[in-house]
Amino acid sequence: MRGRKIQYLYLDDSYNPSETVRKTRELVQDEKVFAIFNSVGTEHVLAVRPYLNQAGVPQLFVGSGVSALALERKRYPWSMGYLPRFAGEGALYGRYVARTRPRAKIAVLHEDSEYGRDMFTGLRRGLGRLSTRITAVETYALTDGDLNSQIAHLKASHADTIMIFALPTQTIQAFLAVHKLGWRPRIFVNSVSIDPFVMEVVQRNTSKRLVEGAISSSFLKDPTDPALARDA
Repeated sequence: MRGRKIQYLYLDDSYNPSETVRKTRELVQDEKVFAIFNSVGTEHVLAVRPYLNQAGVPQLFVGSGVSALALERKRYPWSMGYLPRFAGEGALYGRYVARTRPRAKIAVLHEDSEYGRDMFTGLRRGLGRLSTRITAVETYALTDGDLNSQIAHLKASHADTIMIFALPTQTIQAFLAVHKLGWRPRIFVNSVSIDPFVMEVVQRNTSKRLVEGAISSSFLKDPTDPALARDA
């Protein structure tokens, strides 16, 4: 870049916010980095946002779509998001259901975090007056070993539609639990977990029937999709 080289350093925070804080301070104080680029995880990037802004270190292309990144941009001018807003994605699903399945009975599984709550808030906004069609809501923690209990409670609500607002591992666990119970709801999966690899793992461990027809959204073209092989 104009005769200068960019050295890209990376440290593993094990997806633990406390480690994110420690590793970020190490990069800033010891390595004297110019910027923190594309760090991943909502709770993680929020944990280091005050420190980076106080230090005047750019927090660029944050791997989170939490609404606070946009709504609090004046307070934290050194932080810039990358993903579309989670609340906006949730609202998209809500509007779609309201338009195409207004009599749906909706169950919701979401992470017990800013990310999950943002998705759920958006869903309710998108549904509008039809938010009363939400029959049950369950949350999970990253430390949960499986989601069998949560999915069983959602199925018991007699919902015919489920919103899975979860990370890839928990999305797989949710599909496995749905399959185990013999439940056949219309499934919505947030864009965080719609990666073809995740869906392939689900399909190999459940059934093609369960995966086909699942609805999600995407803001990037998948280079591994055969349908896009000749797309410019």
